[in-house]
Amino acid sequence: MLWAGLWAGVFCKVVDFSPSSTIAAVSVALVVAAHRGWVEHLRRQGASAAGELELPAVKRFRLIPAWPRYIYIAQLICIYSATGLYKTGSVWKRGDALYYALNMDHFYRFEVVTQWVSVYLGMNLFKLMSLVTLYWEKAFALVAVGLILRWRHLHRDAAWYKASQTWWRKLIGGTALVGAYLVAYRTIVLAYPWCLELQQDST
Repeated sequence: MLWAGLWAGVFCKVVDFSPSSTIAAVSVALVVAAHRGWVEHLRRQGASAAGELELPAVKRFRLIPAWPRYIYIAQLICIYSATGLYKTGSVWKRGDALYYALNMDHFYRFEVVTQWVSVYLGMNLFKLMSLVTLYWEKAFALVAVGLILRWRHLHRDAAWYKASQTWWRKLIGGTALVGAYLVAYRTIVLAYPWCLELQQDST
């Protein structure tokens, strides 16, 4: 964490961020590193006071709850899917979005270098990167499907999972799934004409 904060500080200085941002990045890393070191010190000090001859090794990895990760994944799915759906128009379809973004004076930080790189990569690598970004974000919701399939694969041999494979539970699950599909379909039917009107207004 300390090295990450220092690198973040160097990055802030290079791209001309404000001094307060640089100080904040380094300060956060220092606080986290100091807190982690103090916790380890207290743990080893307690073991030493208890008369243990071999002090416990410093813990670098530990099990963490799974639900915060799933919330984080759900947030990413929402963000990527939304930004992917907002990427419309011929500029994105042609793969020119990154070229224009990097060469607008509102965005670029290194004017000469950016334009020099664009000369050689604007028609090949920039197009590829733009298209990968576009379809990566549009299809990111498939991660949820992968998580569902993985969950079944991990727990299919568990006793509680086998006990759930009864006809009435499958019927309830199937009914709920069909209901969810109908709700999603109805939402799309209602929202699609409104989105088309917004598209016409923006043009």
